[in-house]
Amino acid sequence: MVASAPSFNNLIAWFEMDGSGNAEDSHSDSHDMTETGGTIAAAAALFPNTLGSRDIETSQSEHFFLADNAAWKGGDIDIMFMIGVRFESFPAATTGIFSKYGGGASADWRLHHASGAGDITFTMSDAVGSVVSVTWGTTLSVDTNYIIICGHDKDNSLAFISVNGATIQTSADTGTPVSTGNDVLVGARNQGGAGTLDGRIGPFGLWNEVATQDIVDWLWDSGNGRAYDDVGVAINATPIAELATIVAPTSAVHNRRIQLNVKPRKTLLTVPDRRSNSGTDDIATVESPIFQIEGERIQYSFLFLGALVIDSGSVSAEVYKDGAILTDASVFASGSYGTSGNIASLKLLTALSGDGGGYYTLVVSATVDGNLRKARTLVYIVDPANPLVPIFALDALVAERSVAQIVGEVLHYSLFFQSAGLFTADQDAKVFWDKDDSDIGSTVFLSGDSHISADNSLIPKRLTTLVDQGDSGLVLVPEGTLDGDFRKAMVPIRVVALGG
Repeated sequence: MVASAPSFNNLIAWFEMDGSGNAEDSHSDSHDMTETGGTIAAAAALFPNTLGSRDIETSQSEHFFLADNAAWKGGDIDIMFMIGVRFESFPAATTGIFSKYGGGASADWRLHHASGAGDITFTMSDAVGSVVSVTWGTTLSVDTNYIIICGHDKDNSLAFISVNGATIQTSADTGTPVSTGNDVLVGARNQGGAGTLDGRIGPFGLWNEVATQDIVDWLWDSGNGRAYDDVGVAINATPIAELATIVAPTSAVHNRRIQLNVKPRKTLLTVPDRRSNSGTDDIATVESPIFQIEGERIQYSFLFLGALVIDSGSVSAEVYKDGAILTDASVFASGSYGTSGNIASLKLLTALSGDGGGYYTLVVSATVDGNLRKARTLVYIVDPANPLVPIFALDALVAERSVAQIVGEVLHYSLFFQSAGLFTADQDAKVFWDKDDSDIGSTVFLSGDSHISADNSLIPKRLTTLVDQGDSGLVLVPEGTLDGDFRKAMVPIRVVALGG
């Protein structure tokens, strides 16, 4: 099991395949897929960390459809797919798991199984319909959950495939892959829906990336799978000035660049060990306060110390603001409540627009070892426009995630937005001081520098710290348009006085 995400990004689309109706892309609204051929039923998740699946029936020619889209083109490119699948049968016709294929030479790429058998092949095509195919070396079975990772490596002219975390298998190109105007199908092989799957799928992801064994191991995660909160930073349908927190602590030497990774957040909270049920009003208070940025989505999980099992289906949660309960639909964005041993996981919690500077009280309830247990935590919502209010919120963030910079030191910060694509040319950055809530960037950024970007990294001007800022806190807030959405990141900086 890979403990942390390996270095890869360039996520194009991600479908949790939970819920019903059309398949919604968690990463970009422009890639939502249309339910075709009938109602594709929602089904339970195939893997512990995933949120759901969809049950495709070959008898109804059911599949998902997306019109030809520039982001999904084939050709001689780096491309990587990941899909969770459980076959219920292997129909007599060759069946598509996903494809951009019109038959013959009209093809970009496709993943399919052979007629009546579980022999899985990924193919990229050239102008005459055949360039490279790689077939997984082991025949797959019905009623077994699989995570299949496959794609094409441009630099090495290879197709690749791996199933359930096994060693990647490859096959060499015999020509140059082409790009067509075919539509994208999931659960079918040919345009129009021929060769439909009989089984369940979910999740499904697409990257402009080449799989390494570390990537395969991490996505497989010892059979637990991954959800969007692991692989991508949330993008909202209505773009907001979203802030992401920075994984640290980090230190740096004089006049050197430091890189910070901007990652999605999950929070595991620990509930004290209480073996007996002393009434429903007995609520354990866990780590408080937690800090969540307005517009940010976090999946909270509660670890009940000393417990053995949480009853499946018993987990629920409520969120209060100023003494009033908020509706489930407004704050719990997606997903479902779940359990794993003595851990209760909640739906994704959204800090609502306009709630910055206020507090949520999050209360979770669950049946733990046969007894009703409750726990609560206080969540402070950080206002993106004024992240330094209140000061104690800044101090807490600094204590946990700060970067140390010595008075007079010059640092070049580089912020790498994981699982993202490209910044456009509107980069900017501000700096706030905990003794002055106005932007002081003009006094601390080097005047001869420029804010720049490189792919999915944002690199502000070099930043220096002043004598009177010693033993205080700064917040660096880089911003820009990333993959079409306005994004910000917040870097708390603890300024260390000379000799301090």
